Amino acid sequence: MNSANAHLIQRAGEAVKAGDKRQARALLFQAVKQDTGDYVAWMGLARVAPTPQASLDYARRAARLQPDDPLVKKVLAWAEKQAAS
Repeated sequence: MNSANAHLIQRAGEAVKAGDKRQARALLFQAVKQDTGDYVAWMGLARVAPTPQASLDYARRAARLQPDDPLVKKVLAWAEKQAAS
């Protein structure tokens, strides 16, 4: 993750805390546009996606990039549960 992406992800986290998932999504999309391999940004998108299926798609993308990361596994399990309900 480059420093520009780190800043975007930090701002996205602040937007989520403020209840603005739409802004968080916009910032995270900007981050993945700059670096499609940024699995942290994909995990963030999974958490703020507008639909359970979109959450699952983003979590799967993160899992493809970083399959052994424990947090990625946790987000993927959460997204799978959301999509199944």
